Amino acid sequence: MHIMENSISSNGTDYIHSDRTPGINRPFGNFTLRVSTLGLVIYVGVYTLVILFSVLGNSMVINAFIRAKSFCRVHSYFIAGLAVADFLTGLIAIPCAMFARIVVSPLTCYEETRDYFFAPAVIFCSVSVFHLIAIAINRYIAISKPLKYSTIMNPCNCKVIIVAMWCVGIAFGLLPILSKEETVQKSWVCDTDRYRSSAVIAHRIVTSLIIPTFMLFLSLIYVRIFYLAYKCKWDATKTYTIASRPSVAQVHRKSRSTWHIKTTVTSAIILAVFAVCWLPHSFEFLFEVFTRSKDNSLFVFIVITETLGFSNSFANPIIYGFRNRAFRNACREFIDGFRFNRS
Repeated sequence: MHIMENSISSNGTDYIHSDRTPGINRPFGNFTLRVSTLGLVIYVGVYTLVILFSVLGNSMVINAFIRAKSFCRVHSYFIAGLAVADFLTGLIAIPCAMFARIVVSPLTCYEETRDYFFAPAVIFCSVSVFHLIAIAINRYIAISKPLKYSTIMNPCNCKVIIVAMWCVGIAFGLLPILSKEETVQKSWVCDTDRYRSSAVIAHRIVTSLIIPTFMLFLSLIYVRIFYLAYKCKWDATKTYTIASRPSVAQVHRKSRSTWHIKTTVTSAIILAVFAVCWLPHSFEFLFEVFTRSKDNSLFVFIVITETLGFSNSFANPIIYGFRNRAFRNACREFIDGFRFNRS
């Protein structure tokens, strides 16, 4: 017997829950909540803070990219693109996922409609991963091919890459919805062992493996980047030391090497924080697909890992605040201008 029993009328809106259904309480007419009143307050309170920090923080990054000339270098296109994905995560993906996670209703629990609530999260997370890859490759080209960098990574090419990443991310996020098989009877998927179609299960497995795979790939790239960056700095320092009167080019080369290392460290920190936030949720995907456990412990585990993953959407502005002076100055100008307009 399935953990949740339901009887569906001809219009698909009437259903009853078994008294043995775990983790579901507080009936409100046509829907119920998975959490108690205290749990609901904590859940909504935490996510409200995450949404606020995500929207405000990434608005600052986007504003800095638009206004600050020193922040508008080519590599900042990918930083701004990542900020847009995080901004939309806070504005759209988190509220949709929140609603579908704690509300049990025909709208959130029928397979035909449930995936619509989580599609934005998959889309924006995929786009974020693609931007992290683009940032790493951009850093690698800047250090390994400095003379060809301006030709390869010009603003036009960056914009084309960003559009392509968004197209692939949207296609990947909508795949479970577009691959659904049309059935006469609606399928209830909340707290049941009737998980979903094989195509959706395959999509979730790929989703759970894509982040660890790309994190490993990007880690290897950054090892190579740091090796090249420190090699360039060592060569520049050695030439600078030997020369009794270093030329302007030698001084510039040493300064550029230091800048490359600092920028690469910032990018590596962004990658590390992303991995810490999202890897637990990736493993939760696999656990959810292959386990039959549908009790409260699984729900709590899902909520914790999901909250940790969504928290990454406001982490990057904090990193920029500590690591990037141009971003700090742009934020200060934005706040000062806001205060001036209000006074």
